[in-house]
Amino acid sequence: MLLRPVILFTAVVAGLIHWWHVGTLFENDRHFSHLSTLEREMTFRTEMGMYYSYFKTVVEAPNSVKGALNLLSNNATEYPTSINCLKRFNLVVTTLGTSCGKFC
Repeated sequence: MLLRPVILFTAVVAGLIHWWHVGTLFENDRHFSHLSTLEREMTFRTEMGMYYSYFKTVVEAPNSVKGALNLLSNNATEYPTSINCLKRFNLVVTTLGTSCGKFC
């Protein structure tokens, strides 16, 4: 009976310590909090930058429908062809979470 709350507490504490440690490592490596927005966006590499660009597309859209439509016919990823980023990169959950966070 007492073992489950102890394990849960230990897992939460370990998760928080890990979150703080990784955040500190990234900040010490990049001095992220002192960078301008453009410089922050330039530090994102590989998939991290790609997914951030999709997140930014949805956030900057006037409404959630327009943001989703921008991802349905995206020609910036593989120019000149237009691809469905929601299906190809499995962005449905990300788009719903972003839309709910911004528009709800």
